[in-house]
Amino acid sequence: FHSVVCVQYEESFFIMLDSCTSFASVNDPRFEEADVFLAGDSRWSALDVKEKEVLFDKWIDRKFEEMERADEQHRAEWRGKLQEYLEGCSWIALDTTWARLQSRLSGVDEFQKLDELDCVQVFDQFMMALQDKISQDRENQEETRKKVETRNRVALRKIFDQQLRDGVIYAKQHWKVCVVVSDAISINI
Repeated sequence: FHSVVCVQYEESFFIMLDSCTSFASVNDPRFEEADVFLAGDSRWSALDVKEKEVLFDKWIDRKFEEMERADEQHRAEWRGKLQEYLEGCSWIALDTTWARLQSRLSGVDEFQKLDELDCVQVFDQFMMALQDKISQDRENQEETRKKVETRNRVALRKIFDQQLRDGVIYAKQHWKVCVVVSDAISINI
């Protein structure tokens, strides 16, 4: 029961500090400033100095964490926008360097909103994804080529089998004659 009351008291204390408009203009409020601003508030006066400092430090830590979360969320949003922009750039290839990308994106809002480290990380992720995509495309092309070659070999084997049955070619015949005969038959077909 005691911890629930303490948490509720902390929350009401934090609400009091949040509602103080004097801190809105100050980027890094100090305990001494808070003590001056809130001297007339009965909730503030009810605590001793040590409790005030502890609660004020907790409030500062909480505000700092909130600002960090908001900043990280903002950075993640801009990183996503830069990733989408890079995906739309058809001029980017595997040999595109960071320096070339920087010069081409110098006026792009998605690029300007992030610091250089974030941009480099997005670029690296994009290049790895591009490399994976190109590797996958090459594998698919190779697989398709092998299937076509297999299909052509099977078709050629069928032609030779048919010619062998028809007596156009025979087992002891030289292979160059078989190819000439096959070419002549395929032209006539």
